[in-house]
Amino acid sequence: MKLLKGNRNQCGVCKEYFNSIGAFDKHRVFDKPKDWSTRRCMTSDEMISSGMSLNQAGFWVTEKMPEQFLKGLKENESNNQGSKRNANDGEVVAG
Repeated sequence: MKLLKGNRNQCGVCKEYFNSIGAFDKHRVFDKPKDWSTRRCMTSDEMISSGMSLNQAGFWVTEKMPEQFLKGLKENESNNQGSKRNANDGEVVAG
């Protein structure tokens, strides 16, 4: 089970998890332009070929974050370890 919060979502068709609406939208493609009967989900290989990747939490993202940015996030998390969150922050558990 993954925690869905903010723009994180799960595709109702392929059941993959996405970190944003943009990543979800990117994985839904048309085999024939604007022909809704040909709309489908990309395969994992297609998503990787298009530049998408899985983040550490197992959610597909539109592109991998640069290592320098990830390092900054980790440092920020370390500095904020003592902070508390509200109990009711809108989190939803998906199964």
